Amino acid sequence: MSDRYRGVLRLESLNNPEVLPYLDLRPVRAAKEYRPEADIKHGIVLIVDTPADSIDSTTERLSKELRPGWHALFWNDVGKHVVFRGKVFQLPREEKDAPEKYADARRHGAAVGVQVQYLDFQPPV
Repeated sequence: MSDRYRGVLRLESLNNPEVLPYLDLRPVRAAKEYRPEADIKHGIVLIVDTPADSIDSTTERLSKELRPGWHALFWNDVGKHVVFRGKVFQLPREEKDAPEKYADARRHGAAVGVQVQYLDFQPPV
């Protein structure tokens, strides 16, 4: 899987969902989600796939389209890209390999308004 990345983002996290066709993303699955503890209770979660050779340009473009207070996560068997509005963190797959990078990404996420419970950067099962 290292030649591709899987990603997860919420449709309502985008300033303009019409940007999706212009990103190098292939939809894998979409699901309705209900989180009673969240500010936005109902949403659509998108699971997407993108080639590893376009992950940098895709996540950079996505970082310009995300609303403040949201993030997206892309991962493969080598690493992760955590995307916030205006900033992308490249992390190793395992936190133990670079705990300071994970801590920096968490601090940034909290500073831009992402709720702490969503800053674990673990891919969905």
